[in-house]
Amino acid sequence: MYWSQVRILAGPPLNMQSNKILLSLIFILLLFGIYCSLIIGISWDEHFAQIHALAKIDFIKSLGQNKDYLKYEDFHNPGFFEVPLAFFSSLFPSYFMYEARHILNLLLSFGTLFGVFLVVKDNFDKKIALITVLLCLLNPFFFWFNVYNRKRYANMFCLCVANVFCCELYKKF
Repeated sequence: MYWSQVRILAGPPLNMQSNKILLSLIFILLLFGIYCSLIIGISWDEHFAQIHALAKIDFIKSLGQNKDYLKYEDFHNPGFFEVPLAFFSSLFPSYFMYEARHILNLLLSFGTLFGVFLVVKDNFDKKIALITVLLCLLNPFFFWFNVYNRKRYANMFCLCVANVFCCELYKKF
């Protein structure tokens, strides 16, 4: 019996098995994140952020005539992500509004993880990228804030997209 036949009988190499284990752990944690985002409820300031963002949407719809958003003293916050988040969540029924906000935040955090995966995979290899994503998901701050936080993940997602494009541009030179 030749060595190649023994290897075939022994099963796939250990590297492929560890990648499958890492992928299955990541998939289980992502499903747990979806479950948590649907049952977690609202944070203490989420209702006020929704009201402020809807006032800013009214300001945009009135082409600057309606200045009701100034009464909330939230004029220093430009609403980079709150306004699209309020628009997205207003498309759903009112009893599902906050869950829709949480799902959109979760999708942005998944996109952030995918961007981190791409950057690490381009610079190192796939296994290190999978371990990095798994460590990000196991970090309690990342996993807890991926549903509630409406500002950090939009910024992190944009940063990851910019890093992916910069890595691609760097490869061309």
